[in-house]
Amino acid sequence: MPNTENGKSIWSESIKTKKVVYLEDWGTKLLIAHYGGFNFFDLKTGEKIWKKDARGDGLKRVIPIDQDFLYVAENEMMLINKNGEKLWKSFIEIADEKEDPIYYLGKVGEKVMYLTGTYGNMVDYKSGRKLWKRNIKFNEKRPVLPTFDEASQSYLVYNDEKLYKFNPTIDDKPEPFAEVNIKREKELNGIELFPWGVVLSGPVEVMGVGMDGKEIYHKTYTQPGEGNRMLVKGLAGAGSIALGINAAKNYAEGGEITMSYRDENGNARESTIRKENASKTAAGDASVVGSDILGQLTSRYGKRFNAMKQNRDFSYIYAKDEVAGKVLVKVRKADGVEVDKLIFKNDRPVYEIDSATQNIFYIYDNKLMIFDAKK
Repeated sequence: MPNTENGKSIWSESIKTKKVVYLEDWGTKLLIAHYGGFNFFDLKTGEKIWKKDARGDGLKRVIPIDQDFLYVAENEMMLINKNGEKLWKSFIEIADEKEDPIYYLGKVGEKVMYLTGTYGNMVDYKSGRKLWKRNIKFNEKRPVLPTFDEASQSYLVYNDEKLYKFNPTIDDKPEPFAEVNIKREKELNGIELFPWGVVLSGPVEVMGVGMDGKEIYHKTYTQPGEGNRMLVKGLAGAGSIALGINAAKNYAEGGEITMSYRDENGNARESTIRKENASKTAAGDASVVGSDILGQLTSRYGKRFNAMKQNRDFSYIYAKDEVAGKVLVKVRKADGVEVDKLIFKNDRPVYEIDSATQNIFYIYDNKLMIFDAKK
């Protein structure tokens, strides 16, 4: 740990570890997790605070919860307190293989819920006892898509043409509340919650399902030239440039950045940094957003092609139209209505969407075309 004024080491010895997987500042101490365990280190001396590291082979995630820590080692999880003492008798297996993805892991009410590529279950926070003796077994060859219902504090999960509701106030193992017929299930990459139900979306498909399990709408499309190229699978992003543009725009308009940290007792805190002289004109804001979009557009040349984009409210699907030919269809997720169709002229369109205005920027033959949003 170097002194910020002269660069000399504050500690007598450096902390040695093969691979740091997590690091967090707690004011007077540092939480440092490495591949085989983790511990706190005194910020002034560099000495360990716990006598023994919290151990676990293949450590890959540490989640602070209040003043406890939930951590994952390979395909198992354990909960310890602020003194590094185990709160559960034994590790809990949450997946078949250590490489299986973790889609959700955290505290919901007085329970810990996990959703991985193979299992779903809830565990009593204090005892570590599984609520259901047998996990819900997911089909690992199909997408697992979770979304959170804030009103009921429940998670809705899609897998293998089924929708489940994980309600932490109910101890009974959930049965699927809907079974749906997705045409190209392996390509699904989005799930959104609305007051009336759930929307599932992919590169050529959008489906709305009510909480009663009934299908409300189902839109399917064919992409031009899709037989001659490979669609990119996986998350298309909630608007591929939404984070970059929103960050620039918020900083330009408000001149503030909020950072999260923990105090020496482990309590979560926030600090707001305000940029001086942050006033911007509307034209200045537009230039910030526009330059970000152009940067994204130009950087996409030569990258692997992916025609579909989406955000919470809309799916933008590149499709074949019998009359207009190649089009970008804008589908409103709230009701499945096609609110717009834009004629595109090539099989690999380069375009981006302004997350603030929903305007579309399209490049063709070295020309930039801007389409105003329809809602």
